[in-house]
Amino acid sequence: MLLVPGLIAVLLTAHLAAVVVQKHTQMPADGRTIRNVVGPPVYPNDHGQSLPLITHLFIREPEMREDYNRSAPSGDNDRFASHIAAVIGETTRLAGSSADPAAYAQRAVGKLSVMTLPYQLGTPGFFYYAGFNERDLDDDVMDVMLSRATNSALGDGVAPDPARTGGEFPYFRAD
Repeated sequence: MLLVPGLIAVLLTAHLAAVVVQKHTQMPADGRTIRNVVGPPVYPNDHGQSLPLITHLFIREPEMREDYNRSAPSGDNDRFASHIAAVIGETTRLAGSSADPAAYAQRAVGKLSVMTLPYQLGTPGFFYYAGFNERDLDDDVMDVMLSRATNSALGDGVAPDPARTGGEFPYFRAD
């Protein structure tokens, strides 16, 4: 009777030991071996994900992106605002959407600061070009961030399907 539970316990223990020793959830890349784990820590990099697409659209250099992901939110403005302003200014200049791309970039960075997503308690969440207060699952963050980067209305033609999101976990349905 105890053979099956005992076998499960032994196999589970062996599997967990292999996970610890081999770090098999790490994807192969430069600097990664079977003996180390490379990448941002779980904390404090969660702030970098709260304001969507900051690292994808505005921080293009891999070293700076890694630095941003490892940094604490309290220092983000001092460390990254001028770089993000330069990227926004150049993107806006290329889009031809502002007479003064540098001034627009400074205003845009001011709207992004602090680079964590704000939320005013007791109010509905929204994420629009004009401003944001947290965000809903069906907000089209790609369009909003692309529009902020270029100072023009841009759309990628893809939007979340509100019919597939819900207010309870799991938030997305696979209909």
